Amino acid sequence: MKPTSQRPAKRNESAEKGLRLLTDLMKGKQHDRQSASTLLGIEAPAATRYLKSLENVPGVEHVAGVRGLTLRFNPSQVMEPPHFSVVVAACLSMSLASLFEGTTYEEGIVKACAFLLNRSTRKHRFGKSADLARKFIFVKGGGELALPDKAGMLDDIIEAILTQRSIAIKHTDLEDVPRDLVVRPLSIVVYKHQLYVLVCNPENRILNLRFSRIQECSVTEEAFPYPPRAEYDPVRLFEPCFGVFINLNKPLEVVRIKLSDRWKTYVRTHRWHRSQEIKFTADGVLVKLQVQICPELIGWILSFGAEAEVLEPAGLRETVRTKIQEMVQKYAA
Repeated sequence: MKPTSQRPAKRNESAEKGLRLLTDLMKGKQHDRQSASTLLGIEAPAATRYLKSLENVPGVEHVAGVRGLTLRFNPSQVMEPPHFSVVVAACLSMSLASLFEGTTYEEGIVKACAFLLNRSTRKHRFGKSADLARKFIFVKGGGELALPDKAGMLDDIIEAILTQRSIAIKHTDLEDVPRDLVVRPLSIVVYKHQLYVLVCNPENRILNLRFSRIQECSVTEEAFPYPPRAEYDPVRLFEPCFGVFINLNKPLEVVRIKLSDRWKTYVRTHRWHRSQEIKFTADGVLVKLQVQICPELIGWILSFGAEAEVLEPAGLRETVRTKIQEMVQKYAA
């Protein structure tokens, strides 16, 4: 008769083998009696017993269409199915994946969302999971011109944001003048289907750089603390902007524009800015905004043609009038 002191050791050894097999399954491996025998260093009949002991473990399932006892681990079996609102959010997120066309982020978004969608059909009667992505659609405009060619550069910038390290870049401004900068990257911004990078320069000024105009980029070893929300809040940063241009030195101004009567229905159901207020008149609609004056605002006003009139401020009215005169001269011939 063997000493009883050896029994706990054997039980521990047996438990360790079972845990080793389960761990390997949870890493994404599949195991039958032969592969389990090799992994655990035991005979095939003993490996079969270990496989059978894991059959009732949550998440462990049989591999369909394979002869013999073959197991794998399915994490979706041990996680609660997502709420339907999470499913809708996943569908919308999958639609946004096209903004990152040709990059690992496109593939990553699709895989993450597909994982949620596959689990959702077990709880909710939403039809086939493969059809869910077509039920909520984001229509991509021009998309990010720099992708997928600059996918590696985007990887570097995102890595620098996550690890809070400065980047050395060469960026071309709107006048096509290149600048060498060392900046602290803070956020990736998506605006009108284009990518921007919010950075902080050595003078602690926030800059919004167009990703496609970054010609070169390298991550430095210089680490920086991420600023607290009281110092840097990108949502509040864009509140006074009519678009994506940032100029912290420009004051907020009250802008009043009169649109022709044809725009009444559209204005009633559309919002260009969070500060927007509207008032209907007998011959049109008054739109009031509290924003910074910027090129995007001027371009927006001109897009209405003769159906928009700037009432105030006087400086903006004069700027638009000058632009219209320049346009008339171009078409005078």
